[in-house]
Amino acid sequence: MILTLKNITYTGTLLALLLHTTGLLAQPQRAYERGLEEIYSGNITQALDIWYSAYTQPGSIDSRIGFDFIRVVTEGRRRSYFEAATNMYKRALIDGAGPESRAAIRQEIERMRPIIGEGIYRQWIDWWEQRNSALAIDMRGYWIQLDPTPAKASNERLIEHWERIAEARRQFTKNNNTAYGTDDRGLIYVRYGEPDRSRRGILTLQSLNVRNWLERQMNEPIDTDMEERTLSDPDLRNREFANRILDAMYAYHQYPEY
Repeated sequence: MILTLKNITYTGTLLALLLHTTGLLAQPQRAYERGLEEIYSGNITQALDIWYSAYTQPGSIDSRIGFDFIRVVTEGRRRSYFEAATNMYKRALIDGAGPESRAAIRQEIERMRPIIGEGIYRQWIDWWEQRNSALAIDMRGYWIQLDPTPAKASNERLIEHWERIAEARRQFTKNNNTAYGTDDRGLIYVRYGEPDRSRRGILTLQSLNVRNWLERQMNEPIDTDMEERTLSDPDLRNREFANRILDAMYAYHQYPEY
């Protein structure tokens, strides 16, 4: 009977420890979900406070919180949070734990792809697949190198990057082909930023604006081999120009609104 009581006590102790450990691991995820609920309810400040508090606790963190924190802050241009957003983003890269954090890091690699180049992108993907700790260090170092004001706590280039993402999401909504949920124009905007000059309107084939564009297509030089073959075959030359114009028109009409 005594042995049975000891076994029951031992089993109960293990169960209590297991429940306690599970609760600790679940806390970051609960904080993330609670923050999202507050955002959906329109309580942005409350959501940011929940996420910030989660990152002040010791132990593992949910990387999704750091990435969504900087997203919400830059979307709302909340300058007073820029310093916290920078620090939480960096910690999300280094200290994230669990499958949700791992997936969030993979998504962040895709969001950075337009600005890092294909070489770095492939290296980071390899490291991510290998679970190499060099990935987090390199991603963090990338932003440190680009920071124009390293003496400040907030990284201005990192903040600008996320502000570009926010603006691209507002402007380029023909489809959601990119990692930002924008059409392909969003990739260009995130990479290069706001253009020096811009015009808005609708271009159609009936517009007088198209005439000059068509003339330029007709006057574009063709490659040497094709030039030699078309000298003696006007029909072939006409077909070559027609194909070129059709290709250009297809690309042109992907985004007739500009």
